[in-house]
Amino acid sequence: MAAAEREGDQEIGAGSLPEQKIGWLIETGDHKYWNGKHANADGFTHDASDAVRFARFEDSERVIYWLMSQYAVFLCSRQHKWFDDRAA
Repeated sequence: MAAAEREGDQEIGAGSLPEQKIGWLIETGDHKYWNGKHANADGFTHDASDAVRFARFEDSERVIYWLMSQYAVFLCSRQHKWFDDRAA
């Protein structure tokens, strides 16, 4: 068991770790996230899993300033991480 450990009958090694995904979300100050359904206050949700995920910071900033410029002062782009359980 040099590269893996046993937990019950299941062998756990480097290949069985969940895949980590990184993305940028458009976020409000009260932890609401843009879901892409509307370009106004109705387009935000408390569920980060339902939010639009951007691969690059620049892309999320462009959406803020081009699509929602009237709300830009209340919005920011923040990096988030997810673990894909299905990869295990």
